[in-house]
Amino acid sequence: MIAAAGGFAVITAVGVWLFLLRGVPSSERGAVRATAEPVGLVASRMVAVGSGSVAVRAKDPVGSLWARRSPKDAALHARRKGLERRYRQAGANHQFLDLMVGGDVVGALNELKKQALAGDPAAINLYGDFTYWNCFIHRSPAQLDSYAATQIQESRSLPAADAEWFRDAFVEDIAFDKAVVAACSEAVNVDQAFDMVDERAKQGDGASLRLASMTASKMAERQQLLRAAAVAERRRGLISTLRQAQSRSTARGRRSGSPTR
Repeated sequence: MIAAAGGFAVITAVGVWLFLLRGVPSSERGAVRATAEPVGLVASRMVAVGSGSVAVRAKDPVGSLWARRSPKDAALHARRKGLERRYRQAGANHQFLDLMVGGDVVGALNELKKQALAGDPAAINLYGDFTYWNCFIHRSPAQLDSYAATQIQESRSLPAADAEWFRDAFVEDIAFDKAVVAACSEAVNVDQAFDMVDERAKQGDGASLRLASMTASKMAERQQLLRAAAVAERRRGLISTLRQAQSRSTARGRRSGSPTR
C-alpha cells in the first residue's frame, strides 16, 4: 500500500511537472493553457518571474537564451493563442481579440453583438458560437473555485518555486474564466444570439446550420440540420473552387493577350 501510494505521488508530480513545461491544449476549458512556454532572452541573464510578495528570481544557466515566462505573461500569451486558434477562422477581428486578451470581455461582446445585430454574417456566427460554449454551457464560479482548489492542492508535490509559479498562472486563468461568466450575464442575451443564428440557418448558411444543430431539442431535427450544413458547405466549397479556377483562367488570358469570357 505504501509503495503504491508513493508511486501515485511520483506520477502526479511528474504529470504536473510536464504540465509546467509543455502546457495543455487551449481547447480544454478551465485548464491553464500553455503557461510554461519559454520566451527567448537576448540581453538579460536574470529574469523576474512574478512580482510583489510572490516574486521569484530565476537565473538563466550560463549560455542559455531561454527562461520561463512570468505567470501573468504566460497566461496572457496562452490566452491570445487560444482565442486566435478558436476564433480567427470564424472571422474575429483584431479588436475583438485584443479586448478579450486585455480582459475587457464585456466590451468585446458588446461590440460583437452590435455587429451581429447589424446583420454581419460572420459576427452572427461568432456571437452564436461564443454564446453557446461560454454562456449556455459553462462552469459556474463555484465549480471553477472547486477545480482550482484541486489543481493547486496537487501542485504542492512540485518544488516550492515551481508550485508557486503554477498557482500564480492558474489563478490568472481562473480569473479570466470568471470574467467570461460575469460578462455573459451582463452583455449576452442567449435567446437573442440563438435566434439570429436560426435566421441565418434558414438562409442556408452552413456555419449557422451547424450551430443551430447544437441547440436543437430533438435528435431528428439535429441530424437534419447537420445534413443541411454538410450540403451547404460542399456547395460553398465548390463555388469557391470554380471562382478560383475562373480567376486563374482570366489571369492566364491577360498574360497571353487573348480575351477570356
